Amino acid sequence: PVHFTTGASAAVTHARFSAVLSGLKILSYLVELCIKKGADLIVSEASATVFPIAQEIVRSAYQRLNILDKFTTETVQYVGGQFKGRIVGNIERYNVATNIYIGSIGATAWMIGEVAARIGATQIAGTPNDSNMVVLIATSDYTLLGDEQYAAGATLSGQPSDLASVLTFDYFKLLTIALMLLVFISTMFGNSWIVNILRL
Repeated sequence: PVHFTTGASAAVTHARFSAVLSGLKILSYLVELCIKKGADLIVSEASATVFPIAQEIVRSAYQRLNILDKFTTETVQYVGGQFKGRIVGNIERYNVATNIYIGSIGATAWMIGEVAARIGATQIAGTPNDSNMVVLIATSDYTLLGDEQYAAGATLSGQPSDLASVLTFDYFKLLTIALMLLVFISTMFGNSWIVNILRL
């Protein structure tokens, strides 16, 4: 089986919700892929806010592929309060072949990664959270770092608005870098005209 979690804890704050949302977009793609390939999918969600959304994403995929009768309540599980132990328990109980944890991955990353690595599961992980990237790189076979997670969610969703937002953000970063280089070079040669323009 394939195990998936967005890693969202009970309280999904505004800062973390974009990471969870990109994880849910990846889930939307993943569930259809699992159904088509005949792989069982287990989704563990710890947030009461995210759980019904994940459940609806999975149920809708089963409905779109005309196999709603195969959808069970065990497919998407609410793991609530003791979510670390229950996610790890699901990974071990189902002896998953693949563990995917993409979203708002916090301090649980090392525990989830360690257990899945111990049973030999292939792991795909992603988080924009800088403090946990080292753990994800150490325990995962494939890692989405920082903005890669948002780009993956947008690409797999195929929605023009999602792709446009990622592209716009990338263009903004390029523009910022170009402007910084221009200021640096002009200041090096004693031309402060661009600095004066920016002060206006």
